[in-house]
Amino acid sequence: MRKNGNAPEAYHVCYAVADLERAIADLRAKKWLLVRAAVPAIALGSARVAFLYSPGAGLIELLEKSPQNA
Repeated sequence: MRKNGNAPEAYHVCYAVADLERAIADLRAKKWLLVRAAVPAIALGSARVAFLYSPGAGLIELLEKSPQNA
């Protein structure tokens, strides 16, 4: 892992979204690559997550908001 000063560089950032399919479609229209399609994340109470990549921004995770994780 590369470091930025004393802190490690972030591996990825996670964004909570209300509509996972729409967020994926919006990013794919902007040329983001879908790395991992939506799947339940057991560590996050089975909320669905997806991963996308852009050379300029790196890897991001989208977390579908639900009443349990809003």
